[in-house]
Amino acid sequence: MNFQTCKHLFLLFLWGLFFIVGSLSAQKIAVRPIPLLDKLPVKAIHRIFQDSDGYMWYGTFNGLCRYDGYNIDVFRSDIFTPNLLRDNYITYIVEDHKKKIWFGTMKGLYILDKATYRITPVEVDDISEKNIFTINVTSDGTVWVSVAGWLYRFNADGTLLKRYEMTFNQVAQYVYIVYEDRKGNLIISVTDCGMYRLNKETDTFEPYFHHKEYRFIERIIWDEIHHCYWLGTWEKGIVCFDPEADDAERRYISQPLPVDIAHQATGDVFHMVQDDVFHYLWVTTDKDLFVFRITEQRKLEQVDTSLFLQETRCFMRYTRIGKDSYGFQHSIWRVLWWRSVTMELINIRWLRCGIE
Repeated sequence: MNFQTCKHLFLLFLWGLFFIVGSLSAQKIAVRPIPLLDKLPVKAIHRIFQDSDGYMWYGTFNGLCRYDGYNIDVFRSDIFTPNLLRDNYITYIVEDHKKKIWFGTMKGLYILDKATYRITPVEVDDISEKNIFTINVTSDGTVWVSVAGWLYRFNADGTLLKRYEMTFNQVAQYVYIVYEDRKGNLIISVTDCGMYRLNKETDTFEPYFHHKEYRFIERIIWDEIHHCYWLGTWEKGIVCFDPEADDAERRYISQPLPVDIAHQATGDVFHMVQDDVFHYLWVTTDKDLFVFRITEQRKLEQVDTSLFLQETRCFMRYTRIGKDSYGFQHSIWRVLWWRSVTMELINIRWLRCGIE
């Protein structure tokens, strides 16, 4: 398919977003574009994040952007602020317990004070020259930052508490996610290594139910409804994980791989969230956005998304998704990247007692 054809389908898709309304189980899902994307410095979004005040932050390939519902503010190095950032490629965005924004770039870690909008670089070791892979904040206010070969542990003020070496077979690894379970245990997922749990007495990470088939775990989600974990993996798709299973063979239960409209399956999960309305799993892969309902037997069934999403296979190469949860209206965001980028908001509107 040539570029002009893809371009026409892309424009047709955007036009269709204004009119698509689907219905699933007497509930509605509507799709519409997120406004003011033309105000971004570049249409290539790598991260989306909503802070505790409800503001949206976009991590683009050319700066950090804040959207307040009316305007977009851009933070980057340019002719007006030449030394603000060492690199404008934003890799990760989180908010700490003091309501400061931590964000990573391809060269360094920064803290943005929302009261003054002052940006301060974190000057620890040689982290200023490192690609920031992930940033996570745990319930005690600790900020965890992953770079190649190391996991850093910071106070909210940016003070380094400790760093943990992350290597496997003498090869530097990254931490996909730092996850705090419902019992307060800290679990990390390391590239090519599976999961580890922090031993709080020794302050070291120990192997956590390793399985040779599941070494690349991108996402960890606790499902309160079905009382299990859902793991988004690279190559193996989605896996149901129950650490309390008596039988080791039942601890990891594989699920059907996402299948696109061309009947091609993929096991490469980029990102995954569970919404608070349907309790569906929303999964992005290298092919498209997929949705799964969960049965009482902890089995995944793929949902037909043609009611509210048009095919994006022509132009989508990579996606990120996130969600909010305000009142009865919940949202899923996804980023589409194919040469240029669009972004759309999927509103999941909950019908209850006849009130939309």
